[in-house]
Amino acid sequence: MKHPVHQAIETGSGVLPLLLLGIPFEVAITLPFLVVIALLCQHSNADYRTGGFKYVFANAEVHRFHHANSADGDVNFGLFTVLYDRLMGTFRYEPDAAPRESRQIGIAGEQPYPVNYWAQLAEPFRPSQ
Repeated sequence: MKHPVHQAIETGSGVLPLLLLGIPFEVAITLPFLVVIALLCQHSNADYRTGGFKYVFANAEVHRFHHANSADGDVNFGLFTVLYDRLMGTFRYEPDAAPRESRQIGIAGEQPYPVNYWAQLAEPFRPSQ
């Protein structure tokens, strides 16, 4: 879901200030764990529905719109909730319209993207063509 370098920088920049402010280590280490669980749920390919909660929580049903490989994909940025998306006008949900096929999601114009895990890790560091 995220490149390990990106994840390390994001986790460090989010947790280190809290540790410096005196938050207990056990609490600080729980935060990245919760983020990973939320990301796994958002990016899972499971077709689960949450009813009206989709208008509050950032779940897979709503987050799929974020990964549309068109201009319509610049929506639903929330990690845990969609409250800021609703306030800022970036919330989008249309029943049965979420992109579901691989050609509808992902990185548009970056084909073919490496399939091998190690090649995917190296991809951000390769010179652009």
